[in-house]
Amino acid sequence: MYAYGFEWHPWTSENPIGTGEQIRKYLADAVLRYGIGKNIRFGHRVVTADWSTTDGMRWTMSVDVDGDGMGKEKKGEKVKENKTFTARWIVFGTGYYDYENPRDVQIPGLEKFRGKPSLQRAPYSLPLGSDLSKNSL
Repeated sequence: MYAYGFEWHPWTSENPIGTGEQIRKYLADAVLRYGIGKNIRFGHRVVTADWSTTDGMRWTMSVDVDGDGMGKEKKGEKVKENKTFTARWIVFGTGYYDYENPRDVQIPGLEKFRGKPSLQRAPYSLPLGSDLSKNSL
């Protein structure tokens, strides 16, 4: 987290690589402590982001919003709507990996690889407890 932590809100855990829960708590604490939640659009998922040089050098984004946009449901129901935003600058907080659908690496000749197929995947997708001690990665 030293690389991703905020200079103005130091990472204090002894473990430099935090768990998902530790990172979530760190970010929630920073948002609450410094009052920056009003400047963050929670519960938004960018569907498209298109850059235009002919329309004033702007991004146009199609965004799905869940609930009230703060990650909270409206009246007990998950409400989804689509909004359009335009901006000159965008800062994405997208996360690090897509654990559900990891991106396969395209390596020429990989189909000729004679090793275990599981070693052709991203390391975080290997089953917990995988013994890799006899493998060359």
